[in-house]
Amino acid sequence: MMAAKPETRKEPSVIRFRQAGAEDVPELVAMLRQFVTSTRYRKYVGENPEALRGFLLGIIEQPTAAIFVSERAHRVTGMIGVLGCVHPMSGEKCVSELFWWLNPAERGAGAWLLRRAEKWALHYGATSIQMAAPVDKPRVAETYAALGYEPMETSFHKRLP
Repeated sequence: MMAAKPETRKEPSVIRFRQAGAEDVPELVAMLRQFVTSTRYRKYVGENPEALRGFLLGIIEQPTAAIFVSERAHRVTGMIGVLGCVHPMSGEKCVSELFWWLNPAERGAGAWLLRRAEKWALHYGATSIQMAAPVDKPRVAETYAALGYEPMETSFHKRLP
């Protein structure tokens, strides 16, 4: 008679959400490069890794900005960057999204990241938050609408000579 194999259970991989630190920058640079190259932004933003590194570190170090990440098994899987400011017309504090990206396999966690950014915005004292949806990613706009966001304007870009 053969001995029964001990039962092994694989623990489900839990998604954690936290504020990003400088140690996350290499993974965030790679994700931003993937984002830029997968959208129309590639024509206007470029993908200079050193510029992206400085951009991300500036956000992390600035008290009126934040980056939040999702991670699974100690690996960053998504990110959202936000910047707080005073609206020049109303004088109210507001928050603007700088970027929002999840690895394609993690797209279900995006709303959690957005909610974390909203929580930070409330703590910052903001009365509103502004998000951008790339025109070539209609599901992003659908997600915003499902989460209570309203379309406000369309942005136009032109490469100058």
